[in-house]
Amino acid sequence: MTRELNDTSTPATSRIPPFWLRSIARDGSLLDPMVVVVAQESWSWAYRLAEQNLHDGPCALEIVEIIATEVSRRLHVQPEIGQRLAAYYRMAFARRIRAIADRNGRIHYEGRPQDLETNYKPSAPDWVTVLEDRMCLDALLCHATPTTRLMLHYRVLEYSWKEIGHHFSVTAKQARSRFYYGLRLAHQRLIVAQEQRRC
Repeated sequence: MTRELNDTSTPATSRIPPFWLRSIARDGSLLDPMVVVVAQESWSWAYRLAEQNLHDGPCALEIVEIIATEVSRRLHVQPEIGQRLAAYYRMAFARRIRAIADRNGRIHYEGRPQDLETNYKPSAPDWVTVLEDRMCLDALLCHATPTTRLMLHYRVLEYSWKEIGHHFSVTAKQARSRFYYGLRLAHQRLIVAQEQRRC
């Protein structure tokens, strides 16, 4: 039995949000229209790849914007890339996912848990703080709705509340209110879940 990818009966984590990419990059340069088309055609693949490798599908939005900007620049310098643009785009996206996974220190467990500290020594001087912040954020976001998570990723990408509101067909004020309301609900759900674990 197979299920459609955007079927409402699937869990929220497996549903793919709609593709949304500005035609102007953050630095003010225009994205090449061919790159935007390739990015849109590759969107479901990109989202699933980010979800599979980073356990964070919505971060694919940020990576798509970065890769689309880089590929557009490269296409202007080397027009022959246009002949194999889809393959070039996917390869660049996959490399970025691998680099982020490596940078975030995704650990492939080997041996016993007691050997973990011996085998893997963190190199960052403030790794404990980074780890604690990341754990708090992950704990909070796993109780947030997909809409709240998507809004957070748009804010990380520096989209204005007006742009986010336009995407969700609401005003900027309503988008901001829904986001903060979603965070408050996620925080309440996290507290309830912690209390239930203690009992």
